[in-house]
Amino acid sequence: MFLIAPLRSGSKGNASLIETAHTRILIDCGGIASEDIWENRLRIHPETLDAILVTHCHRDHLDDDGIDLANDYGIPLYIHRSTCAAAERRLEAMEKLPTRLIHHFGERGFKIGDLRITPFRLSHQGPWNAKIGKCFGFAIKSRVGSRNYCLGYLTDAGTLSEANMEALVGCHCLVLESNHDVRMERDSDRNPRHISWILSRDGHLSNDKAAEAVRYILDNQSEPLLRDVILVHLSKDCNTQAKALRAVSKATAESRGRKPRIYCAEQYDRLRFIRIDRG
Repeated sequence: MFLIAPLRSGSKGNASLIETAHTRILIDCGGIASEDIWENRLRIHPETLDAILVTHCHRDHLDDDGIDLANDYGIPLYIHRSTCAAAERRLEAMEKLPTRLIHHFGERGFKIGDLRITPFRLSHQGPWNAKIGKCFGFAIKSRVGSRNYCLGYLTDAGTLSEANMEALVGCHCLVLESNHDVRMERDSDRNPRHISWILSRDGHLSNDKAAEAVRYILDNQSEPLLRDVILVHLSKDCNTQAKALRAVSKATAESRGRKPRIYCAEQYDRLRFIRIDRG
């Protein structure tokens, strides 16, 4: 089996559970801490986690509670060296985390259990040039039976390069940021500098850019692989699920490839497990 369940998605926290027959990891740990969430909502326990894999150092993806979770249960933290340095400056809990639990990854592939993970750089920084280290997306593969399956995971990026999209062409399931509707963002009462950052190449992906990425992937797959698209990190103030779904659904309708199922992850309500290796 090869499963994913988004647990948190939005400005108050981001985390997803990835599970195979032999490996269980979290990607990011923003807004995930208390044991009652784990034991009552997920029916699992933190001790069964093999790793926490970190995309970047914004507090909605990596916070003190998440690091305390790793420390309390001895969960290895896989983090880029630059992101780790930023976390050590920004998060007090990093001072207590034993070095034996910190695993630095670079820009080459690595393994966690039976997951083969290829990181790729994304264009995303903090507002007003806050130093958060590098930001990464991942192509995550697992072999089930005689076949290899791939999960594409990309939650924060102001824009996508062709190399980013090429890294996702082979995926069967795609977790993709669809943060804002451009008009709603521009017309909002947010700080003008914040709006400028959101819309910049170092900010967040709009619905339209997410739709372009999905269409690129569908049009460039040599066989129809992509079955599920999970839209994440939707803005509470400058987006709606209907707008995000409409934009991406239009792109899939216009593409030459398979028409995948499209979901929106919510801030607190966990999506059911989605099976990546079905079919």
